[in-house]
Amino acid sequence: MVDPMGWLAGREPSPPEELRARLRLDPVEGKTISRALSAAAAEQLGEALARPGRSREGAFHLLAADAFMTYACEAAADAPDLEMRLSEMLAALATADGSSDLSGA
Repeated sequence: MVDPMGWLAGREPSPPEELRARLRLDPVEGKTISRALSAAAAEQLGEALARPGRSREGAFHLLAADAFMTYACEAAADAPDLEMRLSEMLAALATADGSSDLSGA
C-alpha cells in the first residue's frame, strides 16, 4: 500500500492553503505514487470540465489537477519505465474522468 499524502507532505515548496485543502488522497493498494497521483489529476480535471465557465470552484479543480500531475511526473522521474508511465498519465488525462487503467504496480 502506498500513501500519496505522506509523499506529498515532503514536497517543497508547499502549495497555498486553499489548494492544499484539495490535495487529499487516501492510501491506495496496487498503484505506485505516480499512478495514484495521475489518477487524482484525471479526476480533478473531470471535475473542472464539469464546471464550464468562470467559476472559482472549477478553477480550483483545474489547479488541483495541475498540481497532482506535476507531482505525478516528479514521482515517476526516476522510474526505469518513465516513457511508459508518462504515456499512461496522458491517457488518464485524455479520459478526463480517471477511467484509464492505472492499476499496475
